[in-house]
Amino acid sequence: MNCPYCGEQTPDGSNFCIECGAAIYATKAVPTAWEYQDFLVTWDVGTRPYRLLASVTITRDYIWAAHQKRVLPELQKWLDAGWQPITETGVAACEWNFFAKRDFSFGCMEIVGFIWTFSLYFWIWLFLRGTNPIQYEELIGYRVKMRRPKAKNSA
Repeated sequence: MNCPYCGEQTPDGSNFCIECGAAIYATKAVPTAWEYQDFLVTWDVGTRPYRLLASVTITRDYIWAAHQKRVLPELQKWLDAGWQPITETGVAACEWNFFAKRDFSFGCMEIVGFIWTFSLYFWIWLFLRGTNPIQYEELIGYRVKMRRPKAKNSA
């Protein structure tokens, strides 16, 4: 073993360096015992589906921005209690439900088209539009794996 101050060789197990007299403390790595738990927030399926926007990523960012005010205060309580996240947080921790459904609802364009024309083309267009499935996504859960050092039992 070498002295960390002067670099001279010292006998193993020495508490002081023979050359410079500096105190040598052998540090032994003590393994930490951890306890693990999932931080989980859930939503009811089918309560708040969002129609896909330009891309899945943009839609998920939008949905997360709308729902993070429910998740972050609870997550902060866990962090204050000594828990450490070991998986990603934010949008990456969200659990998603992706589905498609047919939408036969009438919007503004359909009403305008109905008023302006009673042509066969409008009805064909409306039928084709209504038969294409529209993609939706909803946030159904937020899960982060957490850990913290186990409390030492006092004897």
